Amino acid sequence: MAVTGAAFFSDLASPIPKGGDNALYREGASLDSCFGHSADSGAYHYHANINCADAGSATGANNADTCKLIGYYNDGVPVYGYCKTSAGQQMRSCFKLTDNAVTGSTTTVGGTFTNIGTTYAAYEYDSAAFAAGSCELDEANGATHPTTGVYSYFTTQDYPYVPIYFFGSEGQSSYCSAA
Repeated sequence: MAVTGAAFFSDLASPIPKGGDNALYREGASLDSCFGHSADSGAYHYHANINCADAGSATGANNADTCKLIGYYNDGVPVYGYCKTSAGQQMRSCFKLTDNAVTGSTTTVGGTFTNIGTTYAAYEYDSAAFAAGSCELDEANGATHPTTGVYSYFTTQDYPYVPIYFFGSEGQSSYCSAA
């Protein structure tokens, strides 16, 4: 649940058994300036960091120096917009394109994205990069928060954009949990 009242959806536009299409690639043209849109059921949701010019400046989600809380996931773990590590590096996802990835580009209200994987299978987690320190986030797009010391999820400028797994063990299972 985002602080705006909307939901976070994963990186997928379709379930994995039906192709696991990358949401940014397949639905980019339908995303508004906040990187959100309504599902067929009518539920408004985000597939990436809350990117609205007005909401982004109000929430600070686009400013990595601010590291603004933007919501909570189902396991009660907090979600932050762009953030920097204690060393001043903007947090980076450890996912990378596979060697046989099919890529494409999409234009959204928020800009044009090139060389993005068209499906879930186009990406893999690079544990060697994580071990080497060339990225900071685990497979859930989570890490220990640089100032609170609490395990948290973070949005990123690259795939998967929003957390895609639940790795939190500290939070409650309730949607309303702020733990």
